[in-house]
Amino acid sequence: MDPDDQPEKRLPQPDSFHRNVCLFLELFLPTGNRDGAPVFRGGGDAGRGGPAAGPGGPRGLKVSFLGSRGIPARYSGFERFVQEVSVRLAQRGHEVTVYNRAPFNPCREKNFEGVRLVRLPTLPTKATDTLVHGGICTLHALARSDGAVLYYCGVGNACWMRLARLWGRVALLNVDGADFARAKWSGFGRWWLRQSERWSGGASRVIADNREIQKRYLREHGIDAEFIPYGTRLLEADPGR
Repeated sequence: MDPDDQPEKRLPQPDSFHRNVCLFLELFLPTGNRDGAPVFRGGGDAGRGGPAAGPGGPRGLKVSFLGSRGIPARYSGFERFVQEVSVRLAQRGHEVTVYNRAPFNPCREKNFEGVRLVRLPTLPTKATDTLVHGGICTLHALARSDGAVLYYCGVGNACWMRLARLWGRVALLNVDGADFARAKWSGFGRWWLRQSERWSGGASRVIADNREIQKRYLREHGIDAEFIPYGTRLLEADPGR
């Protein structure tokens, strides 16, 4: 077959991707009714992409994003993911908090497009950065009831999953690759990230951004991860230029 005749492979569109994440949170995770009892959402306006909560109905989710360097996004894909999804969740009526990492994120504002920002410190070394900030943010979120759902970005935060669940929170872990295999890690750092993959089984749900990671987690760790791919913006080429 001529390559030009092959069917076009469409990449996920950004709005579709972010809508899928929002619906995943709304449809499958517990919120709370006005008496404090857990309610599992399964339809209604949220299932059709509408607002999450109406007058007299269940409250929206309380979601905290941990593990990224924070928003506004200025570092990597996780930050862009957190910004796009957190803002959309806030627009849908949910109460959303994003933890920013000092000193990597210089933003000192308390709010970004309806998302509450909390800026907390870390030990800014390669070996301690993610682990220390994740622990500080976890304790802060548990103490202040900042989220019934704690959404962690990066497998290096897996050790905090069981602590969050012990406090009755839903702990989600978004993994994006084989971090332990990256050239920048060796020795203890590589061991820690490899062990963190095993600890990720303590999460309420693990989310993989590609099929190969999803398959590997099932094959090596017996973890059936949810698959939600990232979107991308497609640009139309101008043949005249």
